[in-house]
Amino acid sequence: MGEAAAMSTPPQKLRHINNWLFDLDNTLYPATCNLQQQMSVQAQRLFCELLGTSTQQARELQRTYMREYGTPLHGLIKHYGVTPEIYFNYIHDVDYLVVKSNPALKLALEGLQGRKFVFTNGTADHADRVLKRLGCAAQFDDIFDIVAADYAPKPDVAVYRRVAEAVGGKLSSIALVEDVPDNLRPAAALGMTTVWIRNASEFSHGKVGEHIHIIADDLVSWLKEVISAQISSLRAGSTHDIDKR
Repeated sequence: MGEAAAMSTPPQKLRHINNWLFDLDNTLYPATCNLQQQMSVQAQRLFCELLGTSTQQARELQRTYMREYGTPLHGLIKHYGVTPEIYFNYIHDVDYLVVKSNPALKLALEGLQGRKFVFTNGTADHADRVLKRLGCAAQFDDIFDIVAADYAPKPDVAVYRRVAEAVGGKLSSIALVEDVPDNLRPAAALGMTTVWIRNASEFSHGKVGEHIHIIADDLVSWLKEVISAQISSLRAGSTHDIDKR
């Protein structure tokens, strides 16, 4: 499926979805608030402090580990034996106040039919802080974090299988909503529906291809379209049942 086709995929095509996986950073909150950027800077400082690199070397190493492993943490564990506790305590020492309450997102999540989960390369504690800032913590059934995945990050396909098993049901009943294109590839390969929340952040770049089924530029606006399609489908089903009587 090309980018134009993904953009034009109607919400009605999602009637079979009853399990929704949402990435956290730069997906549930706008990339423009720069929380992810704060964490990136903290990671670079950690590289400099632990490895004695320059800031430029830290940036390059961070990008290399992101490209090769999906997260800088995995590279630090593999090559330098850095513990996850040190890493997350450092990078999550940021200003969460930049994440603003989002009543429209809360309302959209409440209206979306199906179970809703957070699927993140961060920790559950980080996710909980973000969700509380957004005002959406109660709208999610569970959080699948990197700790529960034994620190294996997206896009490791084994993590997707583990999450799918925890969710239950058919793989085709699951949709993954995510801002990093490469993190959607394993989901598509397993039979999930993929939704790319496109933004201008450097963290959201990647190859757009057949593994991306739907593209949206604004999460709340797209969710409203999905909810409208779900309501129409329910009404059509009710009318059909009445006609059969």
